[in-house]
Amino acid sequence: MEKIKLELAKIVGTPSPSSWSQIHTFFPDDPKKLALRGKLMAVVSLQSVEAGIETVSLGREILGRLHEEYFGNLEGGVLERLKDSLEKLKEEWPQTEVVAGVVLSTEQANALYLGILGKGKAVIKRGGSLIELLAGAEVGQVEVGSGLVKAGDVLLLGSSSFFEIVGEGVLNASLSLGNPQEMVESLAPIVLSRTDLSQAAAIICSLVEDKFAEEITSFISRESQEVTQAVFVRKSLWRKIRDSLPKIKRSFYIRQERRQTRGNKVAISVAAVLIFLFLGSVVLGINKKRNTEKEARLKMLFSQAESKYNEAKEAIDLDADLTRSYLEEADKLLEEAKKIRSKRSDEIVFLKTEIEKLIAKTKKDFNLGEISLFFDLNLIKPQVRVSDISRFGNQLAVLDVVNSSLYLLDLKEKSSNIFTDERLREGQKICFYNQWIYVLTKEGILQVNIKDKKASLVIPVDQSWGKILSLNVFTGHLYFLDSQKKTIWQYPWTESGFGSIRSWLAAGAKIEAEPLAMAIDGSIWILGNEGKFLKFVRGFQEKFEIKGYSQKDLLEVKAFYLDEESQNLYLLDPEAKKVIVLAKTGQFKASYSWSGRPDKPDFINVWEAGKKAFLVKDNLIFSFGINESLQ
Repeated sequence: MEKIKLELAKIVGTPSPSSWSQIHTFFPDDPKKLALRGKLMAVVSLQSVEAGIETVSLGREILGRLHEEYFGNLEGGVLERLKDSLEKLKEEWPQTEVVAGVVLSTEQANALYLGILGKGKAVIKRGGSLIELLAGAEVGQVEVGSGLVKAGDVLLLGSSSFFEIVGEGVLNASLSLGNPQEMVESLAPIVLSRTDLSQAAAIICSLVEDKFAEEITSFISRESQEVTQAVFVRKSLWRKIRDSLPKIKRSFYIRQERRQTRGNKVAISVAAVLIFLFLGSVVLGINKKRNTEKEARLKMLFSQAESKYNEAKEAIDLDADLTRSYLEEADKLLEEAKKIRSKRSDEIVFLKTEIEKLIAKTKKDFNLGEISLFFDLNLIKPQVRVSDISRFGNQLAVLDVVNSSLYLLDLKEKSSNIFTDERLREGQKICFYNQWIYVLTKEGILQVNIKDKKASLVIPVDQSWGKILSLNVFTGHLYFLDSQKKTIWQYPWTESGFGSIRSWLAAGAKIEAEPLAMAIDGSIWILGNEGKFLKFVRGFQEKFEIKGYSQKDLLEVKAFYLDEESQNLYLLDPEAKKVIVLAKTGQFKASYSWSGRPDKPDFINVWEAGKKAFLVKDNLIFSFGINESLQ
């Protein structure tokens, strides 16, 4: 199968007070997500938004919901998950228009999955033809479809307004240009000139042959051909052996009795052949019986092992000891099955691998011993004392008020950058998004651009604020956890900067605990006193219950971590030197404990894509690996 890579370009209309459009793309770094969910592209547009509702803010909330619904659950097929995600959007925002495409590459094929909510459209340019792949039926309806794509194809996903502006002939000509950027440049003047259709948007995706991957495939193909030739040689081996055997010659004959001898010889030959055939059939019958018995025993052992494995899967969340017992029995049955040579050896190896993975999951308490030191911030500046941390991708931002500095640490390279500003001496909390680090100071919110290292005050202190405990950013919007007012403040991001302050909680909703910390993954999670957890969705509290772990063992939890890409919640108990791992459903999954340093760490951050957890105390950053089976 040919290997492909994606080259993208997008075009988006200028938003108006009542309409908006945007492009969302996400190519997961996590290999598991990439293999199960592929690469997502989506065109989202809103129109006829009610007065008083900020279109940009609403649009970004829709994008966040789409991302959460599609990537938040890795069970089920791609088309099923894509359809379910659009159905969820339809329930909440039926007037929204979404055109989504997923490219998923496997060893067998390059597949394209499409989903449309509303009246958008997806087309493909293949060869000299422009082909409509899928078109939305009507507002509030979901359409899905799938097919195969190949290198050389050019895919375009567009809103209905885009296709109103751009005719088929113009589109066909534009998609014939060299690369997606040139295609967009030819279409931009047409689209942007129509200010009355600001919800017009499209993304162009060119599927290009990945030559490096093709070289690897070619190498594998040559290896496969050599194996085929080896099989042919094996088949011809008997012919060579037969030709090398000596010929049996007659030692004498009796001329006088030739006719009788010839008759006897024929009879003897026929008898010999019949005896040979009889003996051969007996031997074949015995071998067939033995093989049948072997296959029957193998089938029984494999079936019993599979049954024990399935019982273990059902018991894993209820009784870890019983789960291990089932898995040990299954493993013994497979060891017996391995002794029987059979064509099912691949199935045995596969089931054994699955059993080993499940055994790893039953191990729920990991004793790390002493955690290794990852980085000493005093190597950057002396007398560093960490006041807060925030991560975006593989970069960790660290606030040091003692030195009026921000440190940017690359978690892959262990390299660092520094930004110093006297206003940071009054810094309290930080959050990190794209190229900006936001700092809560006594003056308000300071925005630091990590590219040009310039800082500016973007939100002054508001008299509505009480005591701000936590500062977070999600899809560009800023969120404050106010422990004094027991509310969550939101500053929506717009093209012209941040909008006005508003309470994110719905009318009548409130935080029914003493809040300590907050994190966002599309939903907003709040850690309260005595280990209480609150989950809010679209401004309302949603039921969340911790299962498999005693609430009394969470009393000393002081910090936690999750984000939109993580599968789990990570709870930090600094007194017990323990990190507790929960699924986002509330099910207990594991715990990590350590001895020695760090003693009573202040902060935790978990980079699941990098398979590392980070604990921070004073000037020191410690790290440990997280178990892959828990992701």
